Amino acid sequence: TEIVVLARQLDNLVSYRARIERVLRVDFRGHQLDGLQILLDEFAVTGAKTSHLEKRLNDLEPAEWRDEDYNLQVPAVSKMLALLVGSFPTSNLPDAAVFTRVMLDDVLARDPDFLSLEGACRKLRQTQKFMPSISEIIEAIKAEKAAWAKRYEALEVIDDLRSELTRRLADERTRRGAGQSSPS
Repeated sequence: TEIVVLARQLDNLVSYRARIERVLRVDFRGHQLDGLQILLDEFAVTGAKTSHLEKRLNDLEPAEWRDEDYNLQVPAVSKMLALLVGSFPTSNLPDAAVFTRVMLDDVLARDPDFLSLEGACRKLRQTQKFMPSISEIIEAIKAEKAAWAKRYEALEVIDDLRSELTRRLADERTRRGAGQSSPS
C-alpha cells in the first residue's frame, strides 16, 4: 500500500538524518571532502522530495478520522479495529462484546493517529497467528507512534541539517583552499 511505501521512504530519511548528524559532530579537517559531498549528493536523490512526502502524508488520513475540532472519531477507529478482529478467523473470544468494547476504549485512550493505528493493525495481522491481546495491540500502537514520530521529526529537520552540512563543507573547502594558496 501507499502507506508502506511512504513509511519505507521516510525510514530511509531517518537513516540519512542520522548519518548527517554523525558527520556534523566531527571536525571536517581530517575528512575527505569527496565523501561528504557524496553524502550531500545522496540527499538530492533521497531528500529532494521532502515537500512531496509531506503532502502525501497529509493526504493519507481519511476525512472521517477526525472531526472539524480535530477530535478522534469513534466510528473510524471502531471500523479499523473491527477489520483487525475480523482478519483473525480463529478469534474465538469468550465474550466478544466485552473484548471489543474494552479494546476500543483502551485504544481510544491512546488517541492514535491514523498512520500509527493503521501500521499497528497491519503489523499485527502480518505477524500474529492468533488474535492479539489488548496489551499487544497497545504495544503495537506505541511502537508505531514512536516510528512515525521519528519519521515526522526527520522530515522536519532534514532541510536544516542539509543546509548546515553544505555550509560546513563550503567553509572547509575555503579553509583548505586558503591554506594551499598562501605564499611561500
